[in-house]
Amino acid sequence: MNAAAQQATGFTFAEIYGQPIHGKLHAHSLVIDSIEPPCPIRNAFRQTSAVRDIEDTFLKRDGSPFPVRCSVTPLVAEGTLFGVLIEFRETTEEKRAADALHCAKEALRESDKLAAMGRLAATIAHEINNPLEALTNLIFLLKDVPNLHEEARSYVELAEEELIRVARITKQSLAFHRESSEPIPVSLTDVLHEILDFYNRQISSRRIALRREIEPGLSIHAFPGEMRQVFSNLIGNALEAMKMGGMLCVRARRCSDGVRVIVLDSGSGICEADRRKIFEPFFTTKQQQGTGLGLWVTAEVIRKHHGSIHVRSTLNPAHPGTCFSIFLPFWGESTQTQPAGEHRAISFSAAG
Repeated sequence: MNAAAQQATGFTFAEIYGQPIHGKLHAHSLVIDSIEPPCPIRNAFRQTSAVRDIEDTFLKRDGSPFPVRCSVTPLVAEGTLFGVLIEFRETTEEKRAADALHCAKEALRESDKLAAMGRLAATIAHEINNPLEALTNLIFLLKDVPNLHEEARSYVELAEEELIRVARITKQSLAFHRESSEPIPVSLTDVLHEILDFYNRQISSRRIALRREIEPGLSIHAFPGEMRQVFSNLIGNALEAMKMGGMLCVRARRCSDGVRVIVLDSGSGICEADRRKIFEPFFTTKQQQGTGLGLWVTAEVIRKHHGSIHVRSTLNPAHPGTCFSIFLPFWGESTQTQPAGEHRAISFSAAG
């Protein structure tokens, strides 16, 4: 064993001399019925034929495996095999580079698919927007019908509210695809209060305790429609997680270089397997009721604004719930460091 081999494996010549190579240095199994391919070192002993430039796995002194490319040459003198020469080269960095290249290619393919989805969503939103305008005008005329029964009038007003909401979503979808030329000052304080006011009826009907901890005057440079879309998605999901009763907390405050917004609910929680996939397009836990695009769109918008989003959740029956933490920089500038304490855990107990 030369110096390079000792450095790569961590073994000294004295430690390896006279020891069986299998289980010590070579990770290949010696079991006859093993599902692994035949061991190249054993083949060299048995067949006295060289094996060149194959991929294999060796072991370091601490037992950790590492990939290699190796060649095995039988050593024969006067027709008698007395050993083999093993030459190997560690390929850990090559494997990492290959994996990184594979990930980059997959990301490029995913980007192409997402761009196609964006164009499709914009087309659908455009087609929906035209009949929505007609319905809005009809409801406006219906509200002015004389002697309309009071109960019917309340239904018309409710239909108008929902229609306005649908129209806003379609316009936001179009804006998300087209993108404005540049961000403008947006009051996150106003955006959060407006969304909570919009959901107020649903919050009350489900007997959910609401905690608003929103600092006044929180402003960032952003695209306002997309900010409404982000927090409407998060708050709407939080309410859906609490069928009846619970606590919703929306907290927003300044930090050193941006704004931190937290949406916290005492709903049923999200399992670890689902948490890994909730920001992927078309992933949903709502069966036929969900499209699987809400949180993906949310993450894309936040990424576009050079922010970050993190989720924590617990299924503990004593205090289940989910916490989304969103950071948005003041001027849309990317930041690598987060203020101390910004990622600390938040504990709560369900209301009533």
